[in-house]
Order: sequence, then structure tokens, then C-alpha cells
Amino acid sequence: MDLKRRVSIVVVSVMLTGMALAQNGDRHFAKDGLSFDYPSGWSIDESKTTGQMQYLTLGRDGCAMIVVRSPRAVIDTPEKEAHARKLIQDGFVDAWVNNFSSQGARPERSTVNTEIAGGPAECTRLSASLGSEPGRVDICWRLMEKHMIQLAIVGSTKDITRTTPGWDMIRNSVKIEAPAQPSASPSPKKP
Repeated sequence: MDLKRRVSIVVVSVMLTGMALAQNGDRHFAKDGLSFDYPSGWSIDESKTTGQMQYLTLGRDGCAMIVVRSPRAVIDTPEKEAHARKLIQDGFVDAWVNNFSSQGARPERSTVNTEIAGGPAECTRLSASLGSEPGRVDICWRLMEKHMIQLAIVGSTKDITRTTPGWDMIRNSVKIEAPAQPSASPSPKKP
């Protein structure tokens, strides 16, 4: 097979792959070093993002809500990791316990295993029934590139089941890029 024919086959293959991805319609979020893929038709709300934390909520009708949180602080010591876990992970779990309790539900706490971006993640599951509908929130976290990433999914059991493909897409594709290090500028020469 000559080179021209091989190049043509490669070009056609790339075009077909691009067309398939475009038809699939998956979306990509990338901002301030945080990125992930998510299903088309979903909305992202960044209104809770601050200078200290990226805080996004994703959802669409008939699906569970997904929360993506990433503190901007570098976590480069065991002490900082313990502090972040207590403040961010445990604090968010406690807030959800209070939320369920204030609505008359008694959440049951358990630990579940999962992965975020191909690595093990710690997850706390709070299960409760509001009215007669069972639901839950899974709050998971791990360190990536000296930053904490926290993902949560919350909704009725039925809505979470419908949302699982989107949850998996976000969980598996999330990335945190280390901030670019400033390059050393040359010192001015003294005469």
C-alpha cells in the first residue's frame, strides 16, 4: 500500500472518529486547572465558586445532582491533608447529615469504595428516605496533583440509577493540573 493511500485511510478514520464524538455530544469543562467530561444536555452552575474553592453543580431534569468541589489550596503535607479532610470532606458530610435531619429523615452512614480518575477514593454514603422515597448522597474524595477533588451525587435511588453513566463519565475523566510554576527570569546584569 502506498504512502498516499495510508495517509488517506488515517485521515478518513480521524474524521469518522470526530464525527462520532460530535454526534455523541459529550461536553468538556476546563477552567483553572480543573477539567472533566460530562453528558450533553446537562447544565453546570458555578455560582458557588470562590477564590478558595471551585464549586460546581451539574444536573438535568430526571437525574440526580452531581457536585464537583476542589479547594484551590495546595495540599503538600500530611497535616494539610488531614486538615482538608476534616474541613472539606467531613464538613460536607456533616452538612448533609444536618440537611437530612432537618427534613425529618434519619440518614444511615456507610463507607463505599470507588475510584476517581483511576485511583482509589474514599466515599461516605448517607442513605435516607424522605417521605416514602429512598435516596442517598455519596460524597467521595481523593488527592490529585497536590489538590483535593471531591465529587458528590445526591438524589432518589431511582434518579441516581438514571444518572450513573454521567456520574461515571465525570468520575473517570476528572483531572486537576498542577498550576504552572513561574519561570525564573534572568537577573539584570550590573554594570
